[in-house]
Amino acid sequence: MWAQWTLAADPESVKARNRVATLELEWRFCYPTAVEIDDKRRIIVVDQQRSRLHVYTKEKDYVEPQFNL
Repeated sequence: MWAQWTLAADPESVKARNRVATLELEWRFCYPTAVEIDDKRRIIVVDQQRSRLHVYTKEKDYVEPQFNL
């Protein structure tokens, strides 16, 4: 909801984002302000500057790497 309000307040930013060939910077945190782990063991990070949440879930079939040193 906040992201929609942010984009609605500045329609030119929507046009600028649509012109970008790759949104490489979109995956970076700009101003993370909080981290939470919910009951489903998801990690949720609040990115205040970009008005969004990053939600991370662990892969179910993840296997710890084995290092033979």
